[in-house]
Amino acid sequence: MSDNYEQRERELAVTLATLKAKFHDLQTIHSSKQLDAQKELSDKTGKAMSVLSSLTILLDGEFKPSKLPPTLPSVLEDLTSTWSKAKAVAEQCFDIVSSHSVDVVQLHDAGLATWNVKANNLRVELNQKLQSTREALNTEQSTLDQLYQQRQASLRALEILRDKLREQQHKYDEADKWTWIWLPARLWLEILKPIIEAITNDIEGAENAIRTAERLVVDAEQRVADQKLRVQSMSNLAVRQADSLHDGENMLRMCISLQSEVEVTQHEVARLKNERLAAWDLVSRCFNRAEEADYALTKAAYATVVLQVVEVAMEDHTLLPAVKNVVQHLADHDDEKGSVHSIEADGHPEGLLALVQRKLEQAGTQALVAVTPAVAHYNLLRSVASALAAPAILVSGVDLSAEDKKNVISMLHRPLIAA
Repeated sequence: MSDNYEQRERELAVTLATLKAKFHDLQTIHSSKQLDAQKELSDKTGKAMSVLSSLTILLDGEFKPSKLPPTLPSVLEDLTSTWSKAKAVAEQCFDIVSSHSVDVVQLHDAGLATWNVKANNLRVELNQKLQSTREALNTEQSTLDQLYQQRQASLRALEILRDKLREQQHKYDEADKWTWIWLPARLWLEILKPIIEAITNDIEGAENAIRTAERLVVDAEQRVADQKLRVQSMSNLAVRQADSLHDGENMLRMCISLQSEVEVTQHEVARLKNERLAAWDLVSRCFNRAEEADYALTKAAYATVVLQVVEVAMEDHTLLPAVKNVVQHLADHDDEKGSVHSIEADGHPEGLLALVQRKLEQAGTQALVAVTPAVAHYNLLRSVASALAAPAILVSGVDLSAEDKKNVISMLHRPLIAA
């Protein structure tokens, strides 16, 4: 067997082990980075929602542009600043998952797919070599069987010649007994001598042939033994390569599955980024309008922006409790004219507040709808990140002990798809 096959099999095994480790590291490191980024995003978004709640409180009751709360300018400035920071972190989250997507594609295309091609090529070559080696073994075995037959035939021929020699020697010995009393017996001896000599020569030739046959048999037996070792070695190598290829193909399938998971996650993070961008855009334009008007906008104008931000924020399941509190506060602390309840919404005669309240109810129901494993894993990561960002009182209303947090983080750091 060529050492090249052994060397290639070893190299492929080492490469596969490296790819496995990289596959595991990609998932683990990404989960860690994404968890840290999502924690920061939850922290920044939580602060932005807190400022939004502060603005809502400033709008309590009879809000009058002629008598503005002294903290209104700073609250609006903080509102713009906090949503800007939330937007920036959301962009970082998207950059992390986008970079992860590139790494996974590279692992698939330049790593596992290339490995799979090489492994399949080696499998084909090994099977072909194993087949030819088995055929060579069959040929050597057939040659050995023929040599066994020839040796056996030579042994039988030798026995026949020896029988003939004994027979002629017996005749010679019998005739020799009569030579002293019967002269013609001497003539019979002269006839038998060349016959005996010829048979003796034939026996020597047969014995030489047998010795030659023995050497040929020994050589052939050694070749058969060597060929059997080659077949066994090739067979063992082919089995190892088949097992390695099976392992590699499983890794390839998992990598393809991971690609699909990353695409889903990337879509979710992009949606999250766009929501933060939309919220920042709303509060930024509100701040600019307020500055131009010396902050003397109506209660309805400010409340409209709050409700519009809420519409965007309610798409994030981790913000639903905070969003509900903001909407409820607006509804409960309207002025006598019903400024908040009277805010119009295009195509919705019930008004913007009622529309947002209805959407909030639907959002709570949608949270119970089954999602794909990839989305569920991402939602879990975001929920834990929110918990870590607010360790005392969680947004979800569930308090985690330090040990529980450690266990959950450990679980999130483990790959969703086992290597």
